[in-house]
Amino acid sequence: MQAGSEGRSVSTNTLKRLRGLLSRALGRGREAALWQQMQKLHPWSYTPTHGIAWGRDGTSFPVVIDRARGCRIWDLRGKEYIDYTMGWGTTVLGYCHSEVQKAVRSAMGSAPLLAYPRPIQAEVQSLLERDFPGITGVAFGKNGSDVCTLAARLCRGYTGRKTILYCGYHGWGDFWAEQHGFSRSSIPERHPALIHRFRFNDTGGFMALFEQHRSDLAGVMLEPSGPWGGNDIGCEPDADQGFLETLRLATRSVGALLVFDEIITGYRYLEGSVQRARGVTPDLTCLGKAIASGMPLSALLARGDIMQVAFGKAHYGPTFQAEAWSFAAAKATIEVFHREPVALHVWKQGEALRQGIDEALRVAGIPGHVKGPPFRMSICFGEEQGEIRELQRTLLQQEILRLGVSIYNNGVMLPSYAHDDTTLERTLEVFRAALIIVGRATRDGSLAAKICIPLLREM
Repeated sequence: MQAGSEGRSVSTNTLKRLRGLLSRALGRGREAALWQQMQKLHPWSYTPTHGIAWGRDGTSFPVVIDRARGCRIWDLRGKEYIDYTMGWGTTVLGYCHSEVQKAVRSAMGSAPLLAYPRPIQAEVQSLLERDFPGITGVAFGKNGSDVCTLAARLCRGYTGRKTILYCGYHGWGDFWAEQHGFSRSSIPERHPALIHRFRFNDTGGFMALFEQHRSDLAGVMLEPSGPWGGNDIGCEPDADQGFLETLRLATRSVGALLVFDEIITGYRYLEGSVQRARGVTPDLTCLGKAIASGMPLSALLARGDIMQVAFGKAHYGPTFQAEAWSFAAAKATIEVFHREPVALHVWKQGEALRQGIDEALRVAGIPGHVKGPPFRMSICFGEEQGEIRELQRTLLQQEILRLGVSIYNNGVMLPSYAHDDTTLERTLEVFRAALIIVGRATRDGSLAAKICIPLLREM
């Protein structure tokens, strides 16, 4: 007990509560000021509630995140969330992994960037050569978009052709974003178009498109497992072996290049990559996200003489491509992948999460299920009306945030090595409680009335 200013005794628990209230109040004030500043200067930051920080009942939602460790994040009020966004999927090991942090701190004894290459770059190249045998060229970047754009340029420079067929998400570079049209990308439209989409695992659809463009086909680029198919589809399933083999044979038959965008699947997939597990070898491989556990680094791996023939035509030269601190993180990260069963753990956790949420949907009486491979999955509601699905998805997002779980607005979840069994059980407790609320509101027509945040629209 502690004496109060007026001689009254105040319990330790009461003091803790008072400190907590003060901390939350200060955090709320700081958060509001930061949010106003960001809205003036950069109003496009990711917030799962579009900046709504409080529900009608006084429950807080995250707007600005203060820190992260493992698979957890904390907002400015100190509220903790189990996170399945994992920095846009940039860390499979978890936030602030001790060995990665140690490697970066050690590298900070020297400048991050020189005009000359550093030994650490060659060390990372050697690790990648071990995991992707047969590569003859490596180029580095900072974002996945860097190396996907370079891959497209190499396809065109090597073949002398222009058309690219694609499946999945390949960043914000002009070559890919131009298919959205001028109104959505501000990239001038070309007629005829130079990039065309095919559906994942749809061999017949791909072959029809391939035959249409074979005479000018420079390359075929795809995420080879579980690409995002849109809110109405969710994450696509795992790769069909015959589908991948068809793409490999088709591109070879016309001298086009096959590109695997393994920015998500690299080191998340069993055996380290789809190509290694499935025995289908592309000409170019895009890597990113996982390879440096949260530090900015991406890589393009090439086979044969592609780099020698086409790199000089690619006009590629990012200033920060050789930044050493990220290479130190990559070396430490890949060495963890070599020693520990990271992908196996991710798949185990992901499969248990899928089964648990599917069961929670069934118990709540909600049509729907979790789609996609265990390393990247999405919750998809089965209601026929798109408006109802939007309401369900929004209310689910609101309720799991209320209870301390954060996922992508579109329902995507990325399990990591830091998600353990205790975390899994708490996550499923949250989904069970949230889906009961969603189910009841669906049946009694009160979905809209229960929502405090802006609708998460179909994309």
